[in-house]
Amino acid sequence: GFRQGIARFGIERLAAQLGARRGRVGEAVLRCPDLGRDREEALRRQFTAVEKLLHDERTAHADALRSLQRRVEQAEKELRQSEFKFIDAAEAERALRDKLEPEITRLSCKVSQLNGAREAAAASAKEADERSREVAYLKRLGEESARRLREVEDAADRRINAMEKSTAGLRRALAERRRLLCS
Repeated sequence: GFRQGIARFGIERLAAQLGARRGRVGEAVLRCPDLGRDREEALRRQFTAVEKLLHDERTAHADALRSLQRRVEQAEKELRQSEFKFIDAAEAERALRDKLEPEITRLSCKVSQLNGAREAAAASAKEADERSREVAYLKRLGEESARRLREVEDAADRRINAMEKSTAGLRRALAERRRLLCS
């Protein structure tokens, strides 16, 4: 494709150069009028195609430019409308802030009071927790002491019973000896 076009073009150029030369007297010069005309027509077709492409490009560019200009105009219009909305919103916010400023101040004081009360409640809860642990410890200590006291009392009761039995046995033995001695 491409090489054949170059080869053909080379041949056409060679033929054109031969036709343009002036030969010596009596020498035959090869002329090719059809080649010049064909070449001119090809160039005109190319020129027409380039002009059409340029026209299409200009048309597309003009259309794109008009579209962009419309979009810019719409954006500017929206911006102007938005500016008024922002100004209105800022004024409404300022009015609302002025109206609610005393309430906000009162509520912030209330919050600080509640935070103080919360801290006091947390301290009280911590102290109550410590007291409940102390009470639980003292309760366990009391139960342990009561258990030990019962164990000591039970041991004392067992010793007393054993001594009473021993005393009763000794009294019987003593009474038996007295009786034997008195007899």
